[in-house]
Amino acid sequence: MRNSRLMTAWNWAIRYWVSFASVILLTGVCSFAEVPKPVAEASPGLVLRPSAVVSGSRIHLSDLIQSCSDPRLPENAKQYVLMDAPQPGGRRTLPGQWIASVIRSRKWLPETVGISVPEEVRIERAFQALPVKDLEEFFRRYIEKKIEPAEFNITQFKVKGAEKFPVGRMSFHILEPEPRPEGRVNLRLMVRVNGQELRSSQDSIRLSGWVDRYATVVCADRRLARGTILEASDLKLERMNTSRMPDGIVSDLQHAAGKRLNQTLGADRYLRQNMLSSPALIQKGDKVKLVATNGTIKIITIGIALESGGVDEQVEIENTTSNKKIVGRVVDASTVEVLF
Repeated sequence: MRNSRLMTAWNWAIRYWVSFASVILLTGVCSFAEVPKPVAEASPGLVLRPSAVVSGSRIHLSDLIQSCSDPRLPENAKQYVLMDAPQPGGRRTLPGQWIASVIRSRKWLPETVGISVPEEVRIERAFQALPVKDLEEFFRRYIEKKIEPAEFNITQFKVKGAEKFPVGRMSFHILEPEPRPEGRVNLRLMVRVNGQELRSSQDSIRLSGWVDRYATVVCADRRLARGTILEASDLKLERMNTSRMPDGIVSDLQHAAGKRLNQTLGADRYLRQNMLSSPALIQKGDKVKLVATNGTIKIITIGIALESGGVDEQVEIENTTSNKKIVGRVVDASTVEVLF
């Protein structure tokens, strides 16, 4: 019985030391074994930036490159077009994976070159604006050129149309027809950037303003009756705002003196060309000389005036030789010219 207990204890001791030796042995082997180092991931050959600003009308791959292992790619990427850029001042967001798929599908990179893209790429189109003060100065110079040396004043100036334009050297020209340079003046400008015309109607600019023009005009010095043959003493010169006046205002006394007034005119009222006519040099029933000219051929005969008329006015004449009625131009108090 005692021997049996000793045998059992001995067996347990042997098992313990065997287990302990095994642990020591395994620990030693592991300590001498070489621990494998983590394999570093290869850096991508192309890295795209998360945001970019473009100046042209298209988005090129070169606009989005942050870094590239191949020094030749950035130069070649200038010809790779992803899509149209937004309008000047506009923004667009593109998914990064979509950009990567486009690059792969169009084979812009070798398959062995890695691509690192952000989740999305924000793209903004650069722009330039025309200061209102510059447009107002352009408007003022246009008016000044058209009515110089008259005095004028501009009010109610407004700008409508595009506010943001592509980056570049900007110029513009006025689209026809050009308006009368007084009163309400509206100008439409077509814009050019780097010599290229922006043809979209959204790219045009509209300028408007009220132009008060001050000029010297001929006025009646007193009330004048219809039919009056005007003399210098009947008239005077006044400085007036002509912006609300119709066309044909008389500004020179010599153009009015000696003319017949076709309507009654109140004192201080301005004269218009259609209010004046030449005084009748030929009266109805007068015998006149008819002169017909055609090149080197001249025919002279006698006629009877069927109506009164002044210089350069057309009157009806009856040819006393043929008894035919013809129309001629009054040359002087006794001559009417007929063309044939």
